[in-house]
Amino acid sequence: MDVQAIDMTNWMTYSGLGFTAEELEGLALFNDESKGMCALCHVLDPVVGGPDRLLGYEVYENPAVESLATGNKSVFFGHWGSVKVATTGLDVATSADYAFNEDETTYRFVYRLGAGLTHGSHIKFIEMA
Repeated sequence: MDVQAIDMTNWMTYSGLGFTAEELEGLALFNDESKGMCALCHVLDPVVGGPDRLLGYEVYENPAVESLATGNKSVFFGHWGSVKVATTGLDVATSADYAFNEDETTYRFVYRLGAGLTHGSHIKFIEMA
């Protein structure tokens, strides 16, 4: 499939090929020279079996975001080596009182993660209006 051929006149014909309707419409806007005009300045390099590339950087889509059209930051690209992840370690708590009537001991496990950038300008995002 040539994703660079998808535009506002034909994007619906690509439904059922792995993209959601919102993703197809967003890609059509990206490619359309009369609407979004993104493709005039930005280079999209689709990679089969790996992350696509935009301006030479790997592109990742956040699948937890409902839709590209909601105004959320759903597509990120840039120098991923600048993202650092910190953890608090595993916190374990036990309680013999919570399920006392069942003669059971209960456990609670908490593992927290956080991430940040060493250089704020190294990761960019696409936000659809």
